[in-house]
Amino acid sequence: WNLLGDDIYQVLSKTENHPELVELSETIFEGARPGGEKIYYDIKGQNIEKEILRPFIKAEDIDPYYISEIEKEVIFPYRKKENGYTLLSISEFPNAKQYLSEYKSDIYGKTTDDTDIEYGYYHVPDHLEDKNLILCPDISKHSEFSINRKETPVFPNTVYAVKTKEISESLEYLVGLLNSSLLEAKLKSMSPSVRGGYYRYKTEYLEQLPIRRIHEPAELEDIEEISRQYFDGDVS
Repeated sequence: WNLLGDDIYQVLSKTENHPELVELSETIFEGARPGGEKIYYDIKGQNIEKEILRPFIKAEDIDPYYISEIEKEVIFPYRKKENGYTLLSISEFPNAKQYLSEYKSDIYGKTTDDTDIEYGYYHVPDHLEDKNLILCPDISKHSEFSINRKETPVFPNTVYAVKTKEISESLEYLVGLLNSSLLEAKLKSMSPSVRGGYYRYKTEYLEQLPIRRIHEPAELEDIEEISRQYFDGDVS
């Protein structure tokens, strides 16, 4: 069945020979999964040690071409190493230990010794704190892709991220395509709708989006400039 409309269907049929996003990506992944998410970020007035606090991006902070100013922090008791993340000992952070111990039954994690409470995350992806990630909410009525240019923000598993390979096209170009009505239609043709007209922007759908490669500098610059105008708020 053709559920897209003839015009969109005909255009999409011409993209079948374009590489998919997965081919241009090092990885496409969901964010971190803490146990009892609100426990980790609803921490105002708790005097948690700064060493284990990170800026926190939520799904609702992400709009097309724009990420809101980060106002929340999240407890992130990990240290990044070459082969991933290492869970820190909660005993090094007494304020955090006292706070988290009140919610022990709500938190899943690992213990570092017999006296530590369980306070780790279910999952921490290796590239979580990388900069220059393309981010989008995992559920939305419309495509909402933007770029996180900063290092160290943490985001939950209600946000998906694309870490691209070294390619000639810029992130602005890719985000412009991903936010286009054409690729939105392509994703909606794969993703089942949920209540309220929302769609899931999960890895299995994102990786199949066709990306037109451009090797002519002039054409690439024109498209990138349009995308930058959206990022700068010059286009409503």
